[in-house]
Amino acid sequence: MKITQILIFNFISISMVAQTTFQYDIMGNRIQKVSIGSNPIPTLSANPTTVSSNQLSTLSASGCTGGNYSWSTGHQNITNLTVYPCITTTYYVYCTLPSCPTIKTQGQVSVQQLSPLTSNILTSEKTGNWNDPTVWCCGRVPTFSDAVIIYPTHMVTVTDNTAKAKSLKMEVPSSGIKYLNGGILQIKPN
Repeated sequence: MKITQILIFNFISISMVAQTTFQYDIMGNRIQKVSIGSNPIPTLSANPTTVSSNQLSTLSASGCTGGNYSWSTGHQNITNLTVYPCITTTYYVYCTLPSCPTIKTQGQVSVQQLSPLTSNILTSEKTGNWNDPTVWCCGRVPTFSDAVIIYPTHMVTVTDNTAKAKSLKMEVPSSGIKYLNGGILQIKPN
């Protein structure tokens, strides 16, 4: 009679979201404590942290060594982001590392409300129709006195000939304007 030895290997899957301090043998027995590591937590700062409506603030992210940043505005892989909030806004930055869970942190830019709103910069808040006030920061449709910025992942649709702006900047990737039914955007710099 011949005896055959059969080896059975156990595989253990560990998902790390915080520092893990255990090591296991092939049979799944904990054998010693070791430091395996943890995901870095990104930090977010704003300069300045308080602005007038639609004035610029620069957001800065750090702490995602070896990973990629993603912003709540749709921007990717940049450490500094210029924003023009019209209301007090909380921004998020995400740190993604290969084979690790995504870590999120937040920062806020406070806006002092001035009356009347005197800003001439309007930014997109979401995808939608150019003539829909809810698409734009401050809840109004752009005019010839407004510099317009369309943020990434926002697609603004122009469906007639009433769309106006002083200037237009489209942040990449994936932002844009879609023209339907003969829509025309009129740009009139001063």
